[in-house]
Amino acid sequence: MKYTMAYPYFPKEDIPQILQEVRDILEGNNPLSMGPKVAEFEKAFAAYCGVRFAVATNSCSAALEISLRSLGLKQDDEVIVPIETFFSTGASVLREGGKISFAGIDPQTFCLSLNEIKKVFTTKTKAIILVHMAGLVTPEVEDIADFCRQKGIALIEDAAHAPGASFNGKKSGSFGNMACFSFYPTKIMTTGEGGMIVTNDEGLYQQANSYRHRGRDMAAPEECYRYLGTNNRMTEIQAILGLVQLKNLENFITTRNKIAQIYNQVFQKSGVSHFIPVLPDSRCFHAYWRYVVKISEHIDRKKLRELVLQKGIALDWAYDPPLHRQPFFKNLSSDVKERLASSEKIMKNFICLPIHSCMKEEEAHFVVYELIESSKSLL
Repeated sequence: MKYTMAYPYFPKEDIPQILQEVRDILEGNNPLSMGPKVAEFEKAFAAYCGVRFAVATNSCSAALEISLRSLGLKQDDEVIVPIETFFSTGASVLREGGKISFAGIDPQTFCLSLNEIKKVFTTKTKAIILVHMAGLVTPEVEDIADFCRQKGIALIEDAAHAPGASFNGKKSGSFGNMACFSFYPTKIMTTGEGGMIVTNDEGLYQQANSYRHRGRDMAAPEECYRYLGTNNRMTEIQAILGLVQLKNLENFITTRNKIAQIYNQVFQKSGVSHFIPVLPDSRCFHAYWRYVVKISEHIDRKKLRELVLQKGIALDWAYDPPLHRQPFFKNLSSDVKERLASSEKIMKNFICLPIHSCMKEEEAHFVVYELIESSKSLL
């Protein structure tokens, strides 16, 4: 397929450096795991996000679980989670012994809104996981953070889609008590597998660092274990990739924004009413992990996908089914279907167009024109 949704990219000029640093490890000059490159990557990523601390992990799923554990989640504590998110966001709550409070999404951002949060907040609520859907930090992020402070609950940013995104110039990862990033190959920057926790709280950092090391007391002079943790460490090779990706992250996001602007301009000039791009608030800088378009309910998106696939164009929608309708969660969400009906409708009527760091402008023009042309037969 020529026009794909994701394309893991390492600039050619960086590959010799990567190979040399990997060679140094293979020749025994540097450790394979938890060595200087991991520490360097953590320091650089924390600085990029504008926070004090970072803990590298082997996945964003592990980062979410460690964050909840570090915050002291207990049995029957409730965590508010949007239904427009990946399975791991909800699964992390259950793995750490909590209960999920499924919340709807805002139709303009596809993120949690303060109004939806208030609908499900109770005295048992311990935390909110705010997903920066598709690379967008909701313009309500500061209001949500204020709400959490007023209620004495924690805010975890699920920033898997959003490294480099910002609101009012403040980077994703710097609004909550903790934030979690993903470096999976489909994400904006990648280390193959991998994740990162960031925080400004030194106590939470110490806890997360310990849990990432099986519960080891990292300040103790000897090998001493004080908590029940797991092995969720990042390797040196992943950190080598991460440092190179981080160096290029701004360029990656600039390219994605250029592609998004082409899509915006073509949709606007076309005058079509059955495609409505989800545009960011002027205070938001979008990282564009995905380019989201709302579509008319009269268009069958599966048929549309089949049509554009004939032109070599990928089309998808994240996430289907919604979190609360995943088979594993069905028994936990029997009483929320009516309340979430409007959000489910939103999630049934959108698509994501190809966008990645290697996409060319002429490819973007081809994709959006072919999409518009193919849709005419479905109206």
